[in-house]
Amino acid sequence: MSSEAPVETGAGVRTLVLISCVKDKLPHPAPAVELYRGFFFTSSLRYALSLGPDAIYILSGKYGLLALDDPVEPYDLNLGEQPQAYRDEWSARVMAALRRVSQPAVDHYILLVEPPYRDGLIPHLGHVSIPFAGLNLAEQEERYRAWYGSAHP
Repeated sequence: MSSEAPVETGAGVRTLVLISCVKDKLPHPAPAVELYRGFFFTSSLRYALSLGPDAIYILSGKYGLLALDDPVEPYDLNLGEQPQAYRDEWSARVMAALRRVSQPAVDHYILLVEPPYRDGLIPHLGHVSIPFAGLNLAEQEERYRAWYGSAHP
């Protein structure tokens, strides 16, 4: 669904951060970066911004790859609760979208998403970092709170 222009082949290595959608959303349509609410979303966005990437995208269980300014309708869908066939189709859609905005074999991807949102993508991405690999949500929250305090960033 991402609205950004395609990347030229051979444009050099770029860094892209993929952050996850969250359950807490506005009750009305809004740009993706405004639709998602809550501590985890705002903390992961703040962390992503601090990395100085070339681009940040949101992985939505319903819509796939979203640019921050993509208009989005509220929804209630958790990718981890979907059947494997849905997750496989979702991963294929996200990879097709990533190919339009990046070079999956060349670019560096920083994944700030849980396993259901990354497992189908990692085999197709050449260079991946997962800063919170091995940490459960409580441990991730603890790390974010240590960095940003208890208030929403």
